[in-house]
Amino acid sequence: MTLEALLDAAEDRYPGVAAALIEPATTPDEDSTDPDAIDFELVDQYRGSIHAAQAKSGGSGTEMSAPDAFGILLRMIRARPRARSYRLITNLRLHPKAVQLNAPSQRTAAALAEQLEYWPLAVELACGHLAGCEFGLRETSRYLGQIRDLALNDRDAIPHGYPETLVGAIRLALKRLMDKEELQPASEGAAHALFPAAYFASRQIPIWLLYFSTLMSSDNAIRSGLRHPAVFGPQAKVPFTAHEMHRALRAESLARRDEPLCTLPQQEWSTAHREDVDETINVNEIVQHVIRTLAESGTDVSEILSRAAYHAQGWLTAFIEADDDKHLLAILPHVQSLASHASRLGIATDTLAIMWGNLAGTYVLRGKLDDARQAFENELEYLLTRKEPAPVLELKTRSQLADVLRNTGEAPAVWLPHLQRARDLAFQLADSRSEDVSMAVTNCLTVSSLTGQVALEPEVQALTADFASLRQRMPATQSLRIQHEIGQINDALTTGLMTDEEVEQRCRTLLKDDGLRGAQRLELTGLLTESLAYQHRWNDALEQLETIHAYAVEQPLHPQVIAKTLHNVGLRVGLSVASGVPECRAALMILVGEADAPPALESHQVLSILVSIASRMTVEQLSLQAGVTCMPFKMQMLRLLEAVRAGKHGAIREIYDGLDGLDTAALDRDNEIGWKRLSQAVIVSALRMTLRCV
Repeated sequence: MTLEALLDAAEDRYPGVAAALIEPATTPDEDSTDPDAIDFELVDQYRGSIHAAQAKSGGSGTEMSAPDAFGILLRMIRARPRARSYRLITNLRLHPKAVQLNAPSQRTAAALAEQLEYWPLAVELACGHLAGCEFGLRETSRYLGQIRDLALNDRDAIPHGYPETLVGAIRLALKRLMDKEELQPASEGAAHALFPAAYFASRQIPIWLLYFSTLMSSDNAIRSGLRHPAVFGPQAKVPFTAHEMHRALRAESLARRDEPLCTLPQQEWSTAHREDVDETINVNEIVQHVIRTLAESGTDVSEILSRAAYHAQGWLTAFIEADDDKHLLAILPHVQSLASHASRLGIATDTLAIMWGNLAGTYVLRGKLDDARQAFENELEYLLTRKEPAPVLELKTRSQLADVLRNTGEAPAVWLPHLQRARDLAFQLADSRSEDVSMAVTNCLTVSSLTGQVALEPEVQALTADFASLRQRMPATQSLRIQHEIGQINDALTTGLMTDEEVEQRCRTLLKDDGLRGAQRLELTGLLTESLAYQHRWNDALEQLETIHAYAVEQPLHPQVIAKTLHNVGLRVGLSVASGVPECRAALMILVGEADAPPALESHQVLSILVSIASRMTVEQLSLQAGVTCMPFKMQMLRLLEAVRAGKHGAIREIYDGLDGLDTAALDRDNEIGWKRLSQAVIVSALRMTLRCV
């Protein structure tokens, strides 16, 4: 980092500090090959803390207060390009013979710097530990997982003049927060806030989420009718505000302001988006690690995690219900972090179980079904070992877990017992918890009616009949009525019970409802596109696909819904486009005996946008929807068709080679005859075009 950059960073935040640094820092180190290199040593003899800084290069440095000096160092390290951060290690405290600046050593140094959050103090302590053990960078990779824990509280690694280890320094900062009478009670609240903060993700911790996780238990929140995401307005009479708590943490250099959760203009806010909800702070991962170490040596971590989980999952649920995808994804890392620490510590409570369920639901929205399965199974395991039964939660969990298991390709013998138990619970709860039962029954009907498994057909039919009977008894919310209609449209497209024009009209009518959930709107848009494609109305289909494409670019949610649209529309447009390619048309005439009429040019645009949407999805996301088989192969086939149509010989060879190893087994089923014939025609055409160019 250049001297000018350091001085600019210091002066920007702490006016007057730059002048104090200029004199002792203007002479480069004698041993340095970088004329702008500066060595920094952290020392504060007055406070007995390691948070202050001394810039030294051949002369005595200037001491300053802990917050100021530490702030400068944070500025300095953020300004330094991370690619050069290994120099903080290779230039600090390791014996010259141990430092060999070859590529492996540089990678190891960079990995160590990353693990230590690029924090100069933590880096120097780690290097002191390595030097004391006479380890060189070549040996460090074997110990990367241990160095942080060993070094941060290793008194033998403390450089000359350092009064404390990092653990000791953070203890001292906590004590100062507790003892600052002039800033109480905010200062003491800040000290307590560090403990839930240590279990959230490091970046973008919502300050009001941290505030309530520190001060309000779930019992008090329920009694007071607290609605998430909770924010106190300026008129609220409270002992201290979230911003005063943040100020106290910042005064000890334990937190800093971070980027807002969301920057949407107010007119685009969801119903769950409140003023100040986007304010966030950042707590360094090393600070979090040390605080967790302190907490787990004696504090009631179960209470810390449960309280934080109650509020975090409350925020998550509020944003899910408001279709606020941006905030949902911003809060998700904090819920994931809490869940990860609960698993690591083997802690399970009612609140954490509910959080597991909400986290699993979010994983389903993102198409991460393996993670969703694990989360649902964690929740169910706790519910089944609970002293008092929790039938409503068990019903919800089993109905959703069965759907996840089916969509991940598990055999009916795995998910059918969950449906059977859900049926029994639904009958028990039908009168007392009708709304909960109605939602679960809808989920169960989705699973049982789409199984397509012949071996267990009688059992599945019996379950479907029981769930259908239950649904008739249950009151239906508007959302459930719409979901039922979507199911009818799906069935109609499969069975031909409605004309394509009738499907189009029903979809357009439902899409006028402003109360549609995000997933419902996306699914209806896909069904409308499908009906338009079967009418060969390519311009109208293109308009709907552009909406889906914009959503896929903006939000990584509901990939299984998008994959289904790609599959069904892809076959229709694929057959149409292929009929306009002479080689494909000839192959289709041989294979099928007929081909579509030559397509309009607009169908080419539809094919291109389908390929573009598919290119944004992973193999796993394409394969999520049960009953939609061989999707990676089918989407690759659409890419190949586009290349064949455009006569791009280089792309044809590349895409054709990419077909190798993709699963095609299900194409032999009777219901896959369309895709099978299309793929055969496209492959024949691709081979002919390739041979002509040899």
